[in-house]
Amino acid sequence: MRVIHQFGGVSIKELERRGDNALQAACFVTAENALSDCKPNIPYLNGDLIGSGKTKPGQTDCEIMWGTDDDTAKYARYQYYTKGLRHPKQGSDHWFEKTRAVRKDAWGKIFAQKAKEMMG
Repeated sequence: MRVIHQFGGVSIKELERRGDNALQAACFVTAENALSDCKPNIPYLNGDLIGSGKTKPGQTDCEIMWGTDDDTAKYARYQYYTKGLRHPKQGSDHWFEKTRAVRKDAWGKIFAQKAKEMMG
């Protein structure tokens, strides 16, 4: 799953033009926060699904993913895309979208703060 969100207050073009790692750092910090924020909404049986969450930085973006091996990947897809499941102990389907609906403004502020910090 990719974090795709436009953040106000920071010029992405300016960050790209700089040629340093300001954009990558801002994306990574935001993705790590998003990953952590999703935890209460992720179905929990034995912790493997939550534990499989990872971020993968790119040059101008950062991916968030769950299910980093075959078993957890199948489980993650099933839990994420199947609506109406009775999820074990906590969580729900489409946990990223549900978390983003509540936290996207906070993620925007985190991104902007880190980008401004990196730009000096």
